[in-house]
Amino acid sequence: MGTFYLHIGMHKTASSSCQHLFEDSRALLAAEGLHYFKSYDANHSFFLMSFFEAQQRDIGRLIAARHADPRYAREREALWRDWLGFLADTGRSGDDALVSAELGGFLEKPATIRLRDQVLARFDRMVVLMLIRPPLSFARSAALQRLKGSHSLEALAMGLPRPGYRRRLETYEKLLGAGNIRLELFHPERMVAGDPAQTLLAMMGKAGQAVAGLRAPRINEALSRTGAKLLSALQVIRRDPNAESRLPSMLRDALLTLPRAPFDYRLLLSGAYADRPLPPAWTNLAQAIPGDRFTLPAEVQNAITRALREDVEWASARLGADIWAYDTPRDPDAPTLAELTHIDDADAKAIVRHLAGGGPTANAANTPLHSLARMADC
Repeated sequence: MGTFYLHIGMHKTASSSCQHLFEDSRALLAAEGLHYFKSYDANHSFFLMSFFEAQQRDIGRLIAARHADPRYAREREALWRDWLGFLADTGRSGDDALVSAELGGFLEKPATIRLRDQVLARFDRMVVLMLIRPPLSFARSAALQRLKGSHSLEALAMGLPRPGYRRRLETYEKLLGAGNIRLELFHPERMVAGDPAQTLLAMMGKAGQAVAGLRAPRINEALSRTGAKLLSALQVIRRDPNAESRLPSMLRDALLTLPRAPFDYRLLLSGAYADRPLPPAWTNLAQAIPGDRFTLPAEVQNAITRALREDVEWASARLGADIWAYDTPRDPDAPTLAELTHIDDADAKAIVRHLAGGGPTANAANTPLHSLARMADC
């Protein structure tokens, strides 16, 4: 019998990229004696929550409610048969198995025990893999993701982005033993070929020629300070249209000139987006605005450093390396939260200049560029 690998992909460590790469490369992995579970999603989080913790989490209850619908009963039964067949066939072959799920790091102990017992009935070992992103680096990346989703910078400060190393790993360590937990840092100096997929393959001892060329696609997380300010302001306005009055009039006028599709700014002001995310065009627009690189507010950096000290020490001891040493340096000149949530005239001009230049999603053909240019004194 072989080894069952569970990659509890820590968020913001290219987990999604690795999952889709592994799904698309199942034949190559199989040539190396590694079988990636085939589900309806390359990310196996939905599967694990649905079948191992369906009654203990909100997401599990939602999934269970869906599967309670007779229309999905066959789908659920088929997926469970596929899972049992995957365990039986791979275990019988003596090859190794791989499942990848971010939410695998949040299974409660009873669910983890059920998973372990089912796996070890077919495999010699169960090994947990995780790439660790240092706390400030993680928080910055998570903050950008939240801004692009549904959070403002004020909301970020109220709920610090925490990597939760111990929470994700401690139950597995107790149930499987420390020798079956394999960690590496999500950092260019530590990853094999600077690539997370190659690093995971190396952690499993899969470094053959068939998989040597696999690379996880990189996702551009770049966002300027000005772009972050705009997204944050839009997230506030999305829930409270009256907050638009805080924007400089130049910027308010410029935003009204954007084409209705794909931006829907007037619809945003109507409150229609109060309970749904911003149209994706806003994220694309904000990412293209030039300016100084976004950094976490000074208060958030300080709070993370204080709050996560014990968690980082716990994980560093298991990694055998000081995680702080690989983290993004604290920015001594970082703006305060108040500064980052205030769009001044200089920010407004930078945004308007971008719009006047026909930014990639501004649809220059439908934008009154000359008027925008006059607003920004271009």
